[in-house]
Parts: sequence; structure tokens; C-alpha cells
Amino acid sequence: MFLVRTRAGGEIFEKYYATTPVTPVSSFTSPVITPIIPSSFSPSNERQFQQQLFYMSEQLSNLSTKFDSLLGTKSSISNTKQANETEELDVMFNEIKSSDDLYKMKNFEINSQMELITCLPCSKHKTNTPKQLQSTIKSSFGVLKFIEQDGGYNQTQRFRDLKRNIRSHLSNSLHVWCRREEQKEKEVADDLMRNNEKAGYNIGRIALFCIRTGLGGLKFVETVNLIDLCGGTVGNYR
Repeated sequence: MFLVRTRAGGEIFEKYYATTPVTPVSSFTSPVITPIIPSSFSPSNERQFQQQLFYMSEQLSNLSTKFDSLLGTKSSISNTKQANETEELDVMFNEIKSSDDLYKMKNFEINSQMELITCLPCSKHKTNTPKQLQSTIKSSFGVLKFIEQDGGYNQTQRFRDLKRNIRSHLSNSLHVWCRREEQKEKEVADDLMRNNEKAGYNIGRIALFCIRTGLGGLKFVETVNLIDLCGGTVGNYR
């Protein structure tokens, strides 16, 4: 309560006023506002989540279909390759009608004097065969007895047996493994020859560059090192 005095017409009037208590507010107190967070399980969010799951399910289904198709294509290619190889063997052995025709076979060495036919890939790689094929290894594996057969005559039973044995050897899993190893070695040798050819051309270009630019032999080795660091083929000169 407080007193207010006013003057009017030479008279003084006094009037009392009641005060309302004010609750002090700290300057460090800030109002707490509770944000309204939409529920993660609201109908709209749940619908979006279901759509995403459906989309992911479709993608996985498409990937599975493509993968199955790829496996089927790979299997089909493998079966086609085996069928082609079988057909090629049939044609080759039908054309072998005399002992002279045996010399047309690849990867075989024939010694008519010793009466031996030797499979070169097997004689080279059979000692390094994996464990699962070691049980099929024999000292005579890949070596067959040569049989004479004159052309223009009916094939003898011994010659027919020789052809059947050669055909069986070509289908043997150990021979297939040895032939693959031989192919790998051939590919490595071919890659080495190609890399050597590239290295020769690059070294020749570097030498010509140093001569034409006046760098001479002083910068030749540094230039070779630079080309080597840039991924160029220069051979194993170090």
C-alpha cells in the first residue's frame, strides 16, 4: 500500500493505493519450451517406412534374379564348352584311321621306335598335382603303347583300343588339371614376351629422346626411372 497526495483548489487530498505483489524473475531463468516432436510411428512415417521396405524388397528380388540368371548363363556356357570339346574329340578320333594320323594330335609325343606315346602336359606336371588327384597318379600315367596301323586297311582291335585309351586319358581329371597348368605357363610366357617387346620399344624411345634433346647419356637412366615410376614397361633393369 502506498500514499498519493494531490493538491486541488488549495486543498490537499490523500489517497491510499494497494499494491499487488510481484514475483521476482531471475535473469538466469529462461522459459522451458517443450517441442512437439511428431511420433516416429505416425501413420505418414509408417507408410513411408513400408514403401522403403517394399522398394528394398523389389531391389533384392531383382538382384537375386540377375544372379540366378548369371549362374545359369555361366553353367550354360560351361555345358556348351564341354559339349563342343566332346564333339571335337569325336571328330578327331573319327579322322584317325592309321598310325600316321596319330601325329596330328596336339600335346603328344610319339616315338615309334620305342613304341611309346607320351602326353607332354602330364609328364611335366603330374608330380605337382593337388592332393585330391594324387590317388590317380601312376608312374605310367600319360604314357601309352604305340600301335602300328597301315592306312587303307580295316583298323585292328589293338589300334581301336589305343584310340579308346587315348580318348579316356584326355577325359581324365588329372590330365585336365595338367593341361590347365600347361596353359597357365604358356600364358605367363606369352605375357613375358609381350612385356619384353614393350620394354624394348620404350627403352629405344627413351634413348632417341635423350639424343634428340641433347640430354645424352647423363639423363638416360633418370629418364628410364621416371618412365618406370609412371607405370611404363622398361623391364627389370635394377
